Amino acid sequence: MFERIDAMSQHISTQPEAEKFAEALFGTYYYGAAQDFPQRKEWKRKLATAEVATAKGTRPAIGEQDVADAYNRTLEYLNLPEFRVTRDDVHARRSSLSRVYPKTFGRQPDGTIAPNCRPIEAAYLLFQFDLLNEQLDVPDALKKDKVGSAAFIERARRYLRAKKEWKKTHKDEDFQKAAVEVAHLVGTD
Repeated sequence: MFERIDAMSQHISTQPEAEKFAEALFGTYYYGAAQDFPQRKEWKRKLATAEVATAKGTRPAIGEQDVADAYNRTLEYLNLPEFRVTRDDVHARRSSLSRVYPKTFGRQPDGTIAPNCRPIEAAYLLFQFDLLNEQLDVPDALKKDKVGSAAFIERARRYLRAKKEWKKTHKDEDFQKAAVEVAHLVGTD
């Protein structure tokens, strides 16, 4: 499945191809949340438009700092500044995900991860950071450290509580609407 999705990323020259790629990529981890928010169809269309323009070279790719800034704006809504991400965090996550999707995540001629993201890749990273912060499974490195394990679990619970409260006040809006901001960063609005 991952290989098929990764291969799709190499053949994007039309709007339907970009939309199909977005559906496949987001479906791997977060399809339910991605389909829940009301602006989903419009968001997918704008994201696909930006993806095609970037693939054709008529629109610039999105900087890793822009991805971090978009995610951090969402954290401001939630009043969770301790979960902020940096450009280095974005780059590290891209490097990690490139092991699963080596063709999807842009590379330099020397094989290193490129400093900029494709629009669909940038939006996917927002979903990934959200997933990471919701993780309640303590990493192996912390399992023997009771204080560290407890702090990790409390941090994840705080994030989940804040997200739940945010959703109460935003009714049918899904937390993932932050991905819309990434589409706007590339001028799709």
